[in-house]
Amino acid sequence: MNKEEILAKSRKENENRDPYTLEVCTKAANLAGVVILVLASIFYALEIMFTTTPNFGMYALVAIYNATNFLYRGIKTKQKIFVISGIAFTVATLAFCCMYVWQIADRSNIQ
Repeated sequence: MNKEEILAKSRKENENRDPYTLEVCTKAANLAGVVILVLASIFYALEIMFTTTPNFGMYALVAIYNATNFLYRGIKTKQKIFVISGIAFTVATLAFCCMYVWQIADRSNIQ
């Protein structure tokens, strides 16, 4: 292959991979995760203050967002810290889901 063929092939491979756009998308996803966590924390605090029972479903949603984000990033970049974080958030998601289902069952007196 000559230089022009290599450059043409490289341009075609990187056609829709503008580094700036990729960075903006990554930062947007991270910001969305922070906003979700803050809003869920406010809702969680209000629910505890006014109903004396927390809503574990909200935290399950926050945890699954982070689990997905970290696992995907860890698998794609092959960085263990992201995979470990993703697994930890997956465990947290399962725990929050179990607590949520237990809470719903307890409220409805399902035996």
